[in-house]
Amino acid sequence: MPTEVLHDPLALKLSLPDETSTVIIIGDLPNPKLAADLTEGLAASIHPHGPLAKLTTVKSFISTLRRMVRELTEDGFTGSAAELTRAVLGAFWLRSHYLIEYRTRTILRAFDTQQKVLSEAVRQMVFGKNYTRPTLNGPLPPYAPAEWNRLIDLCKREVRRLGEAQRAMVALAEGGQDPAVGGWSEVNGAWLMLRMGPVTRTEVAAHLGLTPRTFTGRHRGIERARAALFPSHKDAIPYMLLLAAWTGIVPDGLTGLKVSGIRWTGRQATLLSYTKGRTADESLVLSPRASRLLEQWLQHSALLRRHAPAELAEHVWLVTRQGRLARAAFEEYMMRGWVKAHDLRGTTAVRCASTAVGCGRRSSRSGVSGSGPCGRRSIRTIRPRSRAIITCRPRPRRRRWWSRRSLGTHRGICCGARARRRSSMRRPAPSGCRRK
Repeated sequence: MPTEVLHDPLALKLSLPDETSTVIIIGDLPNPKLAADLTEGLAASIHPHGPLAKLTTVKSFISTLRRMVRELTEDGFTGSAAELTRAVLGAFWLRSHYLIEYRTRTILRAFDTQQKVLSEAVRQMVFGKNYTRPTLNGPLPPYAPAEWNRLIDLCKREVRRLGEAQRAMVALAEGGQDPAVGGWSEVNGAWLMLRMGPVTRTEVAAHLGLTPRTFTGRHRGIERARAALFPSHKDAIPYMLLLAAWTGIVPDGLTGLKVSGIRWTGRQATLLSYTKGRTADESLVLSPRASRLLEQWLQHSALLRRHAPAELAEHVWLVTRQGRLARAAFEEYMMRGWVKAHDLRGTTAVRCASTAVGCGRRSSRSGVSGSGPCGRRSIRTIRPRSRAIITCRPRPRRRRWWSRRSLGTHRGICCGARARRRSSMRRPAPSGCRRK
């Protein structure tokens, strides 16, 4: 279904593949005429008429659209897209980076293809060559063997721990009863969740005939039982990383796996079908260990899948999010939290361990990219041609309390006197600075 442009307020109604229908508000912008024209161009660039088929990509284009309208208004431009000139567009593109120019060119090209309103000079400029070029980063250095082994061993331990915790909680719940009859306990709460799914405190309180505040004040243990029975986003990460390491499937193919794409061809062989965003549908015969890992995940999420609607149950990576069923999204901030929780640093003080798995077909123990320079807190996601890497970027240098300029005197007060005033820093003043 094509994307619809809504007015009052200006918004886009999206119907993307494998996504539910979504309405994104463009917002009140200082130049409504230009905003409406660019929104029409963006709608023409979205699937099925254009190349944009991912919600995150569309959101990035919307952010660029807002930026373009605001900056051109600050430059004094108040007209519609048909009134754009080469000088206005050239000044905007020359001070912008590559992605801003690429996105705005894509929107204007689609708009002019549909409406044919740009002047001939501006049309030649829009369909011409880019002013800026993308910054191409070189290949990242490979993992050290110790880092690679540590990451894989950690994922294996986590998979075993999660499976054991779930089996123990299921065995514990078999001896429970309805908490409305036998009273609240962790055992009875697990018994209830096996039958009702990953319920929240409000739903349990309603089942017991209590208010949420009363239930929260009196009873504990619901989160612990729910976390053991039903997988969350962080529980799916070690499964996904191991499957990526053992199959070489690219990230968009992994995150979009469907249960219908799994064909069990024998006790040790599995045919996995997935969609690669840059090409099309592909399939792969899994190795025995990858088949067992995928089977383990399906068993781990089987309790949750019983209570999921048909459209959600079809997704392989089905998880809970604050007591609600959801499709796992392996976003950067989730991976960052998992990395920090497991303290995944490198083997030396200068080098920190990256925490994703190279997903290229030709990746191996010694050839998976990912480890970056030191920086234990800041993590970014890099996706080269055939690899998905989460690596660390350098931590910004701290500003020192003194600089070379402050080594001399300033208004009769030397830097040594300034340093003594900063008692909290406990650092000695640079040598050679004395009161005159």
